Amino acid sequence: MKKLVIIVFVVIILLFGGIITFMQQMEVGPFAKEESVDAVPNGDEEAASTASGNSETQLIDMEPITVPVFMGDSVQAPLRLQVRIGFKIDNPKNEGSELSTIEESQRRTERLEKYMPKLQDAFVVYLISYVPRQYRRNSKLNTQEIANRLREVGQRTIGKSRILSVEIKIAETETQADAEAEAQAPSGQ
Repeated sequence: MKKLVIIVFVVIILLFGGIITFMQQMEVGPFAKEESVDAVPNGDEEAASTASGNSETQLIDMEPITVPVFMGDSVQAPLRLQVRIGFKIDNPKNEGSELSTIEESQRRTERLEKYMPKLQDAFVVYLISYVPRQYRRNSKLNTQEIANRLREVGQRTIGKSRILSVEIKIAETETQADAEAEAQAPSGQ
């Protein structure tokens, strides 16, 4: 009987230790990072530090991400997000012809677009769990907070120094547009 109590006690301690470690690594719950908004206007300290250096940001639009929002056992509504990612680009010091800089820019864009499927997958996986939690807390989504979270997810996915910014715009889905059109249409009855 004593051995059984000891074994159960050890299993409970290990289980709680694993849960706490998981929460620390994923930065959720009481271990979530608090970003200081007053230090840098958008909370993007890395972008501010590299903007003054010899690097610039190249913005690339992703395909719109559609996330089903589950409430209970059914899909409440699909959420469509338009995401624009700012990648860090180091400026070369050479002053070549305008044609060579255009060609270099096209090659750089092609290289960066290779990251898009991997980033889109990571964003969708994260948003499927994150968006319903946000809706439970608030009735409206905070796009700046989602953008900061997606920047962190992107940095974990492809490398910490490659993504400087993420901009998000909530696109209107067809079902939302239809519902608004029906609500505004006068009833002829």
